[in-house]
Formats: sequence, C-alpha cells, structure tokens
Amino acid sequence: MRKNWLFIYLLGSASFYFAYGGYYILLKPRLYDLGANYFQIMLVDSLPAFIALSSFLWGRLADIFSRKIILLTGCLGGVFVFLIGISKSTGAILIFISLVSIFYSMVFPVINTAFSFEKKYSQAFGFFTAAQAIGWAPAGFVMGIFSRYGDAGMKTGYLMAGIIWFLSVVLFYIFYPEHAEIKKGAKIQKIKIKREFMFFLSGIFILQAGITLAYGLLSIRLYEILDKSKFFYGVIWATFPAILGAIAGPLWGKIVEKFRGIKVLILLSFIYPLNTLALNFLPRIPMIILWVLPLWNLMWVSILSASTEFSEERERSTAIGITNGIINVAISLTFLGGILADYIGRSTTIILSSVFSFLSLFPFLKIHAQSTSKSRKQ
Repeated sequence: MRKNWLFIYLLGSASFYFAYGGYYILLKPRLYDLGANYFQIMLVDSLPAFIALSSFLWGRLADIFSRKIILLTGCLGGVFVFLIGISKSTGAILIFISLVSIFYSMVFPVINTAFSFEKKYSQAFGFFTAAQAIGWAPAGFVMGIFSRYGDAGMKTGYLMAGIIWFLSVVLFYIFYPEHAEIKKGAKIQKIKIKREFMFFLSGIFILQAGITLAYGLLSIRLYEILDKSKFFYGVIWATFPAILGAIAGPLWGKIVEKFRGIKVLILLSFIYPLNTLALNFLPRIPMIILWVLPLWNLMWVSILSASTEFSEERERSTAIGITNGIINVAISLTFLGGILADYIGRSTTIILSSVFSFLSLFPFLKIHAQSTSKSRKQ
C-alpha cells in the first residue's frame, strides 16, 4: 500500500502543480500588460506570501486535529483560480491571488508531511520535486497557447487550472497515507524547536528573500528580451526549466541524501548570487540557458530534508509549516524591492539582492560547524 500511495501522490503532485503553474506563470506578464508598475508586479509574490504566513497555523492545526481535514479544505483554492482568469483589473487579480494562497498554505505542509515519513525522505522529496516539474512543464506551454486566443483563451485556461486544482486536492485527501495521519487520542505536546532549526530558518529567509527579489525583476527582463511574447515566456520561464527539473529531481534527492541538505544549501548560497548577476547582464541566448537550470528543485529538496531532520514526527506538519511561513515572510518583503527598482533602477536592485542572498552562507556554515563539532565529541 505504501508504494501505491506514493505513486498516486506523485501523480497528484504533478496534476496539482500543473494547476498551480497554470494559475501563476502568466501573472506578471498579465499585470505588466495592464499597466502595473514594478511595485504592483512584485505584489504578485509579496501579497500571497504574506497571506501564506498562515502555513504555520494550518500545519499546527493539522498536527493537533487532522492532517486530512486541513488538506481537504485546500481544494477551495481552485474556485479562486478561476476567478483570477475572469478578472480584468490589477486590484481584483491581487485579491484573488491572496485568497488562493490561503488554501495553498493548507495543502503544502500536509502533502509534504506525507513524503517526510518515508525512510529515505530526501529521495522521496526528490521525486516530489520531479513530479512538481512534470506538472509545471506543460503548464507554461499550455497557458502560452491559451494566451494566443485573447480573453476567451485565458478564461478557458484558468477554468481548466481551477478544476484540476480542486480534483488534485480531493485525490490527495482520498489517498492520504494512514501512517502519516494523526493517531486518535494523541496528546497535544509543546513544540520543541532545535537550535539548528533556528539557524536554518534564518539562512533560508535570507537566501529566499534575495532570490525572490532578483528573479521577480529578472522575469520582467526575460519577458522583454523575448519581445513580450507570452507564449515564449511561458515556455522559457516554466516549461524548459521544469523538464530539466523533472529529470534532475531524483538525482538531487540522492545527492541530498548523501551529503545532507545543509551542505547543499551552503553550495547554493554561492551559486544563486552568481547566477543572479549573470542573468542580469548576459544577452538573450546565454540568459535563456542559465534561466532553465533546475536549481530551484535542488534547493527545495535540501530545504524539506533539513526541515524533516530538525523535527519530530508528531510535529512534522508544524515544522514544514514554519519553514514555508519563514520563506513566505522573505517573499512578502520583496515588494520593497519593487519600490526600490522604481527609484534606483531594476539592474541596481538585482545586484543588491544577489549580495543579500550570499549572506545566507553564514547561518548555514554555523549549522555545519555545530554538527561537525557534535560528531567529533561522539
């Protein structure tokens, strides 16, 4: 049964993230075409991220009462995905994005909790990110096709994404593994947060803030460099990176399993700032090549594995919820980068963000030093 649920969950993950990609991928170009400024465009990430701080709350409630019930409630996000598709104003789109994020923040910690109970959880997360990528890959292409048919095409695309979102979450609920659900009669216990977990949270906060700010602005550069073609934007922004991510996901899982998430995050604290700077200055073809590198799922396998390592089973949804919440705190602050870009320029702001993301190296090194010291004492 465990193998069966894992296969079904990977299938559900692919369909769910197809819906998520269909809802998200063209949001920035849509607002750009509506005349939004950089501040409003950056709210596409900041507003939902601020709302998604509730991940900690939903994760905690899931650990206390029922992971399955919290999960099922998340299917309502599909309704607001459709409403985004029929909206024609910047304000309405931003409101519905925020509402979608409430339900996504319910789904995310609970489905990841299911994967965290696997013996080789890093590899399970690797397959999960591969399934995510399998969903994202056609989403960019399909939504790009729909965008060529104007408003009617966009409405149809968002209706499809909303329905698939709803059905995917219902599938998660039906096949949620028994070994990952809360045992009836279990006592509510206080949260025990390890010291390493606090350094880990500070590191991913810094790294994610720098990445989100830079890539939010770089996505507009990509849109411009592709001559403002939504079709090519969807393919380059999502489809090609997702295809490579689907291929690389299982490999990343094995690498993180072998070296641990923290060591990989130390490496990424070097790679991401360098990649950001290169994307800011390189011409069209080299920028496209660097853009499609599947770094994001390597980062997520590392983050989810570290969250699992630093938490107890009874508080697993809480830990993953806290992790997702901290990441969303970082993302929610990136609207400041939008304001900064409007005043000092996009390129300068991207450079500053790359410097900021590099600072994540120090808390990750602190964790590594502590773990090395413990190993020597033992």
